[in-house]
Amino acid sequence: MYLAFSAIILLYQAGLAQFEIGLIGGFSRSGLSGDKPNNATYTTLTGIGIGGILEIKISQYVHVGIQPMYLQRGSKIAYKIKDERDPVDSLKFKINYLTLPLMVKVYGNNQKTYLISGFDVGFPTIASIETLDGSEKENVLDRLKSVDVVVNFGFGVRLPVNQFMLAFELRYIQGLLNLNEPTEGEASPLDFIIRTSGFQLFSSVSLPLRKSK
Repeated sequence: MYLAFSAIILLYQAGLAQFEIGLIGGFSRSGLSGDKPNNATYTTLTGIGIGGILEIKISQYVHVGIQPMYLQRGSKIAYKIKDERDPVDSLKFKINYLTLPLMVKVYGNNQKTYLISGFDVGFPTIASIETLDGSEKENVLDRLKSVDVVVNFGFGVRLPVNQFMLAFELRYIQGLLNLNEPTEGEASPLDFIIRTSGFQLFSSVSLPLRKSK
């Protein structure tokens, strides 16, 4: 939260800079990385993300901003079944977040393409493990840490449409923390390291605003 507060102060104090506000949304194709249960593999799971944009242009080529977002991440867990050649998808592990990505964009000379990177601070709100058909489901939110931190980097393209800016981004994400925090002395289905990783495909529309002096 300190990082988010500092970013907001930075945006407020840059009185001569150009601001942008807008909306962002898209898809997250994620899985788990780290150790895993015996005889199991991880496969990816698709979720959605939707949120807002508050961005500031601090130089001709550099923008910084925050993107509060509702985001879904997760993974399928496939177990090796006797007499089956390949692992069989058995469970879905899903986490819904309220996230606050703190992003930096560096534009090329054409002002249309850019590199993007930053940290995504997420707060899990719903977490569950369920069978693929949904017949069994267990709430595991209390088994997770209350904060997740993900680093991300990617590539974007931005185009003007009338007074608005339309952008498309592809990002790679990698979790930095082990989210697993089971209650001491209790059996848990999450007996493995939980770090999310994967790709995100987002589009956004924003409106440039110049802050008055």
